[in-house]
Amino acid sequence: MEFYWAYQNYEGLMKFTEELISSTVKCVCGQTKIKYQDMDLNFEPPYPKISFDALIEKDCGISIYKFTKFNELKKEVVKKGINLDFKAIKVWPKLVDELYKKVSRPKIIQPTFVIDHPLVLVPLAKAKEDDPQKSQTFQLVCGGGFELIKAYTEQNDPQEQEDRFKEQVKLSKAGWDESNMMDENFVEALRYGLPPTAGWGMGIERFAMILADQYSIKEVIAFPTLKNIK
Repeated sequence: MEFYWAYQNYEGLMKFTEELISSTVKCVCGQTKIKYQDMDLNFEPPYPKISFDALIEKDCGISIYKFTKFNELKKEVVKKGINLDFKAIKVWPKLVDELYKKVSRPKIIQPTFVIDHPLVLVPLAKAKEDDPQKSQTFQLVCGGGFELIKAYTEQNDPQEQEDRFKEQVKLSKAGWDESNMMDENFVEALRYGLPPTAGWGMGIERFAMILADQYSIKEVIAFPTLKNIK
């Protein structure tokens, strides 16, 4: 599920998310405290918030913004004894993303908002006004690493967005295969005007897995070709 909400920001979407998720869990399960794969989850708001960099510092002992060059951060990761596949990691954003996905995210059990990701990881999001190296973003994570929702305040400045795309192209040439490509049509559309807007996206199948206490996503996908139906 995805939507845009004009004249809204990511902080407003976090409040909306808490209301939507908690009410849905209560409606389906009868209460906001449920069990998923032997984990006790509590979807009663408010959900804790932790910034992306604070989460990595807590789990890895590394302050990522003190090491803004790839080789510097790689050296610190090795020093901390964190095992990553560096053959596939060639740029700074990929490295911090791997620290998050491989070390920090799997440790998140209770519904938690991971906020303010490095701006380079979310090129379509607005930067924080008080800290422009961070973005106005959040992910709702729970259940040992399930990313249920991703949302952010949309970048609506066409020049800023074009510059971000150009930076992404450079990162792609440097070996980051998950970077965004230049989208001239999107930049052109922004030149016609986009009001302050927030965007929200949810992986409904993952949420259904938690509600139904199912380990495999195939058990909740509607497409019959992926299931044995008698």
